[in-house]
Amino acid sequence: MFLARKPGLRYVKRECGFGWDFMQDDFPADDTWHEKSLSTIVPANAKIVHLHISMIASNTGATFGFKPKGFLATGGYSMLKSQAPNVQNDTTTFIPIGTDGVVQCIATATVTTRMCTVLGWFL
Repeated sequence: MFLARKPGLRYVKRECGFGWDFMQDDFPADDTWHEKSLSTIVPANAKIVHLHISMIASNTGATFGFKPKGFLATGGYSMLKSQAPNVQNDTTTFIPIGTDGVVQCIATATVTTRMCTVLGWFL
C-alpha cells in the first residue's frame, strides 16, 4: 500500500515490545462493525494510525477489517480475507483516526484468532 506524503505530517514509530496490543476478546466476531478505542496508545493529535493486523479463520473467505469511525462508503477500508482454512493472514494498514482515538472493526464469526498491534501514527 502506498501512502502519499502530505506536507506537515510526521510519522512516529511506536517503540513497543513483542506481542499484540489487542486479541480476539477485544474484537467481536459477529459480522457487525464495532468501535475500538486506541486512545490508550495513540495520541489525540494523531491523524492516521499504522496497524499490523492478523487473523486465522476456520474457513476460506472469512474477513477481519478496520475502517475510520463513521466511514459509510462500501469500499475504502482495510480488510483481511482468509485464503485457506486455519492459515494465518497478516497485513499492515493505515487508517485515518479522529481525536477520540476510535476506529471501527469487523470480523466474521469463523475468524477464530484476531490480533492487532499499533506500529505508529502520523501527526
